[in-house]
Amino acid sequence: MGQARLRVLFGETPIWREGLVQHLDSARFEMRMQPLEAARLEDYDLVVPLALQDHRHLEAAGCQRSIAVAAPLRRLCTDKVALNRRLIAQGFGAHVPRMHRALPVDTAARPVIVKPILGFGGGETRVLCGGAAPPEVEGWLKAGTHFIQTLVPGRSEFATHVLMRHGRPRMWATVRHEMGGRHLVKGRAQPRAQVWLPRTPGQGLWLKMLEAIGFTDGSCCIDWRMAGDVPQVFEINPRFGGSLRQRINLYLDAYAAAVG
Repeated sequence: MGQARLRVLFGETPIWREGLVQHLDSARFEMRMQPLEAARLEDYDLVVPLALQDHRHLEAAGCQRSIAVAAPLRRLCTDKVALNRRLIAQGFGAHVPRMHRALPVDTAARPVIVKPILGFGGGETRVLCGGAAPPEVEGWLKAGTHFIQTLVPGRSEFATHVLMRHGRPRMWATVRHEMGGRHLVKGRAQPRAQVWLPRTPGQGLWLKMLEAIGFTDGSCCIDWRMAGDVPQVFEINPRFGGSLRQRINLYLDAYAAAVG
């Protein structure tokens, strides 16, 4: 007889369901997706948080079949300014694009990117290369909801996915997003192509960063670009990254080994 399939429960994230189903090896994994607070967690071999609220529920439930990111790390990584300041304080300033107190008057000092302090995604971001800022940018900055950072130009943007357990990396996977222009960023624009790298570059640097901020358990997605030969970090998202759906079997194998 063949080995029984692992029963996997994903937190409810409908926009990711199709991608997970498409790439999941159904011969080895039996998948279900639903709100975790409404599920009998003990009925599953693996419980995988996707959205941030999933981590909160699993932490409260003390689920032994899951790996959640601790609340202090979720708060830190969700606040992009606080995360940048922590990384700089820990000696990683060379890898954090410069933050600005106000929009550069001299357009030669651009491009810059204006983005939300809290949250993820590129919907409320604007890249400014020259000229006057759009009215919504002035409003965001006046309200204090957004901040300004030097944009690292380039057609390649990287997402490095890491699964940590007890301070050790259990999985690495990095995808290169090929953008249609040097000033386009993922989230605000869609990549023209995606290429999964055979090996994650800079693993030592990323691990030192995670250790420095105390990221010992859970999944994260590090977004970065290269400025010459120096990696520049945009975000460390404290959750499952969307592109990892394409490598879900690799992730679940590592997750099962880490939980077990």
